[in-house]
Amino acid sequence: FILVRKSKTVIISPIMSGFSKLLKILNVIRTTQILHGNKMSYFFFFFLTHCMNFTLRKIRPLGFFLKKVFVYLPTSEFIIKNSQGTWAVFPFNDGMTISADYFEEELRGWPGKVSQRRIFIDAGANIGKYTIIASNIFNYSQVLSIEPNPITADLLKRNITLNKLEHKTSVEQVAIGDTEGEVIIQSDSHHLGGANIVDVYDTGKPKKDISCNVKISTLDSIILNKKLDPSEIDFIKIDIERMEKKALEGMRVILASMPRKSGVMIEITNDRSKVIDILSNHGFRQVENIADDYLFIKA
Repeated sequence: FILVRKSKTVIISPIMSGFSKLLKILNVIRTTQILHGNKMSYFFFFFLTHCMNFTLRKIRPLGFFLKKVFVYLPTSEFIIKNSQGTWAVFPFNDGMTISADYFEEELRGWPGKVSQRRIFIDAGANIGKYTIIASNIFNYSQVLSIEPNPITADLLKRNITLNKLEHKTSVEQVAIGDTEGEVIIQSDSHHLGGANIVDVYDTGKPKKDISCNVKISTLDSIILNKKLDPSEIDFIKIDIERMEKKALEGMRVILASMPRKSGVMIEITNDRSKVIDILSNHGFRQVENIADDYLFIKA
């Protein structure tokens, strides 16, 4: 009986998961406005992008084959609008997924769980999902977006302009860590948001298809240079691909100065216990956790 139940679970669970994803895609079709580009073309490329990303995660050889085939398809920029904001997107990279209404729907309410909404820092801003949410939905007075990947940073700036948020949003194209200088970052063309600093962890791994040199700085230095008051920073979102601990070590002044009931939302992919210790030592207490994403509020 137990074996039968386990067998049913193995079969039913993937079916239910696939059905849930299909419903989300159908909802995107229902709720997304296409402001620039052909609607049928957009959803055709949206579907192909999802197919490619799925196979890259589950059946990598097939995924890379599809990626090589799809690169020859004629594509162009689409401008879309949904409940989160307005977005410039291109087929076959993760911007199509990140811009969708359902992306991180269980996390995106976290910036609204603080008592004040003055300065919001989006570290690892990617195409600006949380930058736009912080500005459009939660009405933060000022937003600082930090994104080192030059390709993604250009798209981030485009999305800020499309949402008419230039008056209260600034962009720094820099990696953040515990030092000042220059580093090499790399990313896959289908996953620009996954750009990481090339370091010892990458030894022996296949090289990604995009790499470049970028500046690296501490967040304390960036805030000082921009003449922002760290005591008015009410929320920081950090998604920086294994650099969490080093970034926190480079923002000790900020963590010490942030007011009570301010928040830090962080994806922890490395040095989990040390990251939690640093935040705890500055008075931040974990209040929520979903997979690798954590929300801390300062007591």
